[in-house]
Amino acid sequence: MRSEVLEQMSEALKRALKRRFTEGLPWPILFVIGVFSGVLMGVLTGAPTHRPQAAPITTSVVQDEPYELAFDQAPHNIEALIPQKTTDQGLAPTPDAVPSLRSPSRLSRPSPVPSRQANPVSPKPKIAIVIDDVGLSWQAFEAVNNLPAPVTVGFLPYGKDAQEMLDALRPGHEAMLHLPMEPRERVQDAGPNMLPLGVDDGALHTILAQNMAKLEGYKGVNNHTGSAFTADEKAMALVLSELKAKNLYFLDSVTTPNPASQTLPLGKYARVVQRDVFIDPDYASLDEDMIKQQLAQLEHIALVEGQAIGIGHPYPLTLNVLGPWLVTAEARGFELVPVSALAPTQRDRLFAALR
Repeated sequence: MRSEVLEQMSEALKRALKRRFTEGLPWPILFVIGVFSGVLMGVLTGAPTHRPQAAPITTSVVQDEPYELAFDQAPHNIEALIPQKTTDQGLAPTPDAVPSLRSPSRLSRPSPVPSRQANPVSPKPKIAIVIDDVGLSWQAFEAVNNLPAPVTVGFLPYGKDAQEMLDALRPGHEAMLHLPMEPRERVQDAGPNMLPLGVDDGALHTILAQNMAKLEGYKGVNNHTGSAFTADEKAMALVLSELKAKNLYFLDSVTTPNPASQTLPLGKYARVVQRDVFIDPDYASLDEDMIKQQLAQLEHIALVEGQAIGIGHPYPLTLNVLGPWLVTAEARGFELVPVSALAPTQRDRLFAALR
């Protein structure tokens, strides 16, 4: 059918051309005939009769998060943070300031939540909340233990009653060894029997074994201070080898901009995950708005990457804000999990691929 129509159109066009040269058929009429013929041929052959517009190109540029890089500035004497009489905010008097890796301007307020298109990798992003520096005060422990589960609790190995507290941990919570490691400054903040630099492997292994033997029943380890130690590849290789032998994970609190745990070969050592947000990053200017803003940033990272880890401390104000947030997190579409339920993030795997 189409071939017959095409033949008829071809004959009509030939006649028109003949008339053009023999009878002087005007060019406008010939043009109309040509256009009409082209349209009809396009319809019959299925070819498009017009040029479609290109679809607009849309790209989503994912920028790096302004992850905080320091927490050696935090006060670590928890007993001093729970006085008989607190201030109006429920906080103890501010302890001596500790030098920070961040600028003073960034210490005063956490960075705002960056604008970035969410692209969750699972229907329910996972969030793990860690509370460090537990084990020195029963009052602080009870406040943490009463938080809605699951929360991962970091116990300092030198706490006198730390094992009793760990044994009293409510079902659903997870225990972690909060291992003291050498910081760049204020070494006294690490506490007794910290993992030092500048010793031979045998001595370092002995100190590590002593710390790990202080407690039992924990599933992982994270660093207490350690801005110097966690940046040393050789020292961290020894620690992560021992953790792998005991089937323990390592949570890097990221107290240095160059964590060695991210430069060691993936799979050879213990599984490593990284802290994303400090919930209470600056004790000196801590307030409710700061904590809420940090939790909002934690949610944002979880939406983008599928999971996120936030570290806080047993400050009264932190726990007062954190409690209601934990209760409502699932209603906002998040799954609360212990750290052991998390795998290395896409960011961690990217670091490993670049080694």
